[in-house]
Amino acid sequence: MKAPTWPFSWIRKILNPALAEHIEGDLHELYEDYMEFYPSWKAKLFYYTDCFQVVRPLLLKPFMSNSTIRIMLIHNFKLGYRNLLKYKNYTIINLLGLVLGLTASITLYRVVQYERSFDKWHTNLDQLYRMAEYHPEYDVYYQTRTPAAEKIKEEIPEVLQATRFFTPTALWLENGDTRLKNYVTYVDPDFAQMFTFEVLEGDLKTALTTKNHIVISNSVSKAYFGYEKALGKILISSDGKTQYQVGAVLADAPDNSNLQYSLMLSWQHVPDWVKDAGDWNNTFMESYILLQEGTDIKSLDPKFKQISTNNFPQEEGSDFHPVKFSDYHSLVSGNKSTLTTLMIIAGIISFIAFINFVNLLTAQSLNRLKEVGVNKVMGSTKTQLFAQFSTEAALICLLSGIFAAGLSFVITPLVNNYFDLSLESSSPIFVELLLLTLTITLVIGILAGLYPAFYLAKRDIILSLKGDLKKGSQRQFIQRLLITLQYTASIILIAGALLIWDQISFMKNKNLALDKENVLVVELDFTSFNDLEKSAERVKLYRQQIDNQSFIQSTGFAWNTPGYYDENYNEFNDPNGDAKKVHLRQTTIGAGAVSTLGLEIVRGRNFDEKIKTETDVVIINEKAYEKMGWTDLDNKEIVPHGDGKKYRVIGVVKDFHYQSVAREIEPMIFWYAGPDPVSRMILVKYQNGKVEETINYLKEHWEMTGSLASLDYSFLDTTYDKLYKAEERIGLIVGAFSMVGIFLASLGLLALATFTIRQRTKEIGIRKVMGANSLQVAAKLSKTFLALILIAIVISFPLLWYFGNQYLDEFAYRIDISPVLFVVSTVVVMLIAVLSVGIKAYMAASLNPSISLRDE
Repeated sequence: MKAPTWPFSWIRKILNPALAEHIEGDLHELYEDYMEFYPSWKAKLFYYTDCFQVVRPLLLKPFMSNSTIRIMLIHNFKLGYRNLLKYKNYTIINLLGLVLGLTASITLYRVVQYERSFDKWHTNLDQLYRMAEYHPEYDVYYQTRTPAAEKIKEEIPEVLQATRFFTPTALWLENGDTRLKNYVTYVDPDFAQMFTFEVLEGDLKTALTTKNHIVISNSVSKAYFGYEKALGKILISSDGKTQYQVGAVLADAPDNSNLQYSLMLSWQHVPDWVKDAGDWNNTFMESYILLQEGTDIKSLDPKFKQISTNNFPQEEGSDFHPVKFSDYHSLVSGNKSTLTTLMIIAGIISFIAFINFVNLLTAQSLNRLKEVGVNKVMGSTKTQLFAQFSTEAALICLLSGIFAAGLSFVITPLVNNYFDLSLESSSPIFVELLLLTLTITLVIGILAGLYPAFYLAKRDIILSLKGDLKKGSQRQFIQRLLITLQYTASIILIAGALLIWDQISFMKNKNLALDKENVLVVELDFTSFNDLEKSAERVKLYRQQIDNQSFIQSTGFAWNTPGYYDENYNEFNDPNGDAKKVHLRQTTIGAGAVSTLGLEIVRGRNFDEKIKTETDVVIINEKAYEKMGWTDLDNKEIVPHGDGKKYRVIGVVKDFHYQSVAREIEPMIFWYAGPDPVSRMILVKYQNGKVEETINYLKEHWEMTGSLASLDYSFLDTTYDKLYKAEERIGLIVGAFSMVGIFLASLGLLALATFTIRQRTKEIGIRKVMGANSLQVAAKLSKTFLALILIAIVISFPLLWYFGNQYLDEFAYRIDISPVLFVVSTVVVMLIAVLSVGIKAYMAASLNPSISLRDE
């Protein structure tokens, strides 16, 4: 791959022609070496760094190393440095504002870039697709049937390779005294050629085609074998029945990969229950395909349609829906709007910081009118004045860029912890950040310096020497416009943060129709039991003993907890009614789970563990009852696809929110765990205030289950709180950065206040002589600025109303935008404006009139 041409095409213009060709050749050779050992993005980064480093005085053209241009640049930088020291207050305020704004923007930019980097390193990325399914009524779900991958590869020639990727359970494996549990992923041999994961030892394709060969990640290898070679070593199952030979070691999957693995086995090792359930009737499998290069996925729609028609249950209505693998993360995480929001916030912060910088530069330049006049008398041209002010502005921006890049790099661990990310903190990343920030700030500095330079350079020499500010005050219109836009953006940020938190509060406090308080969930890992039959009896006894404690209200078994129900669907119909198929989510519970979760049976009854013969019964929710079109439960039965067996519907549970309130409640069926149940989880409802007593009891008696694992428990209310983690992050981000925006806007307003008050110094003195007191004068001076804030409020409200409703429309259950949001954001902004401007105005109004009226 050839090196990018644009960096050196610019550098060539300033390099010595005798050296340029040799330098370019050396840089291209280095780039080729980088491409052999690093990903393309890292190779380009190193290449850009090398290009930047060759710009040295000894390598430049003669006119750059010894000319009037060089002398002028050095002179302007000296002047800029001296002025930065001379006007320390303005320098500090300028640096503070730009550093905060740039750091905030860079941080948000890095978060967005990380989220967009998922799965982007695979060599075949443009040809990779994840197989999903589409149903006209239930939209897209990102899983498919177990046989689908093989069938698609077999019948569609354009599909070169296909694999399943399924991680259902964990394995306990031993090596000497080391016994560890890791989740195992089952894949087809094509996986080795489809995806680009670094192979550290062995051959991945061979390992996935050889019986009892296992693939392990690098972290698992170190856990078992330390720094020894793992290839060929033996790992034994905890029951001693199976031995696995390490056939390959893969580098750990990057955090920004949707395919995570610890152990990997070929599909021939898949458990029997997966083979039994893995037919055309059940949708629970991840499948991926690799197309021939240049194949248009849309052209394959008729072939996908034919396979679904031939194999999916009749009248189901679902079809294959291939999803480009590079788009999968943003689709499944639902963070596309979140990323857009973050980029908008970053843009607003950058905009506010830039405007603030321009206003502060303009206010500062008013102190230098006489300096400009003297320079003009001494023969300075407008171009030279432009160069001087732009150089000074660029110098401030470059300093800000260095501080901002450093600060954003330093806070990376905090960002990772808060956002649950894995942003890099390596030296190349810092160089990339620094180059990016310096480039942006250099452009900002030059542009920002043009306005005050243009304003001052055009002024009359005599007026400049007198320090007369009155003429030209009409230029305040631009500054006032910028201040208005700043505060418009700030008000939208404040009100937006309040709106987000109102919606989050609404969702977290909405009546869920279940009781999630004081419910503890004990997770049972059946792979940790050597003798599953004996352990099942022990787990039942463990649950009975828990149930008998005075501080326990009730217990129950469940396959999963509300808040984390699997995305597991099937088609059902009423064998005694019409043949209409109803699409239902499904989970399994025991009789005790209904009372433990506080669910309300609105029709029929609950499961009853005392009726030992009752097994083929189910409960549905109200949504499912409506979908079936029933008016009663008399002799009602339901038949799932692929089973043919009839199940009697004995009860209807009131609709409850088993997922985020942001989503609609879907029709659901609850399978019965049986009269003598054991399932993946034990739900424990304890008395209020007895949490410590409950946990201690569970820990003390856990050994009786015979599990190799330690007690694993969680709280149901915490599980529900995690459902709103993304929204809470956005709320905190908008809130925090709205404060940054307000702070920067206040700095800009302070600059404009300084500008205006300096122009009206003599007016202040005259008003004081005529009898006005300091408060009256301060109020008079503040009136203009408060008018700007009011204009900003008027502009921001319609924007907030529109975008607020756009945001809320993403939620199935939402609030209405309250006028309180406008009132609170208005009060906050007005208070900050009064404090930032009123204090400055009062200080000016408190001056002795003799000082205000003095004319030098």
